[in-house]
Amino acid sequence: MPRAISSTMGAWLTTSDTLTLAYCVLLTRLDGTQLAFTSCDVQLVINGITYDPSDSFSCSTLRQTINKGVDNLDVAGILRSDAITDADVQAGRYDGASLLFFACNYADLTMGTIILLSAQMGTVTTNDGQYTAELRGLSQQLRQQIGEVTSRTCRVLRLGDSRCQVPVTGIDPITGQPYQHPATVAAIASDQVTITITGTSQAAGYFRYGIAHFLTGLNANIEREVKDHQVASSTQIILGEPFPYAVAFGDTLWVEAGCDRLFGTCITKFNNAVRFRGEPMLPGIDQLLKVGRQ
Repeated sequence: MPRAISSTMGAWLTTSDTLTLAYCVLLTRLDGTQLAFTSCDVQLVINGITYDPSDSFSCSTLRQTINKGVDNLDVAGILRSDAITDADVQAGRYDGASLLFFACNYADLTMGTIILLSAQMGTVTTNDGQYTAELRGLSQQLRQQIGEVTSRTCRVLRLGDSRCQVPVTGIDPITGQPYQHPATVAAIASDQVTITITGTSQAAGYFRYGIAHFLTGLNANIEREVKDHQVASSTQIILGEPFPYAVAFGDTLWVEAGCDRLFGTCITKFNNAVRFRGEPMLPGIDQLLKVGRQ
């Protein structure tokens, strides 16, 4: 796609014998944290933002189109910067982050920049300290499906969102107890997935498919889905995946009621059938293809 560049930049690109190009990346996480890196070996200050030298990222060939195709770029690197830690990547703090990738003349920053890609980060993966993330241009959003298909289960994104409207920060009208129960870590299994908690007396299964959100400790403000909830001699929650940092005895958290997205659960557990976003009574394909008897 065409790029808007300054006249001085255009003249320099076409006439200069030596190109002093530097590539810069401005990463903005969903929490507002900004990280700025440059391939130059000295710091560059562009539009009031300081870009630190870094050799920890390398870029694949940038694929761009002039039609409705999607611009994309694979970025891979080694987690050398203190600003990008493996634990933060595993915690998902870079998922969905916006990224601005551009070039500049580091010998004369007054020429402006050449925007190469404005994109959003997909899921970031790591392997032995190496991270890889696919970046998708803004045109990717034009290719996403709009609308919904029928489903026997509820299609809300999360319990208590704008479509569900269950007051998860309030009181359960059926049990008279809060949906979000404060709890304290009493024991941790070696795999950091099974956690014994105190402070809640809900029956087994109440927190299944719910959320465990830590309030203190290294995992503060990080949450994980609860895969199972068991009650025997103690209350245990089994997480879908471990937290990025070590869970410690005495860490506090709240555990949110879980929803399996079934119509019966919406009625008996949340008294919210009027906002159920599914079609549990709709005949399935087996009914549509059924042949009547003679």
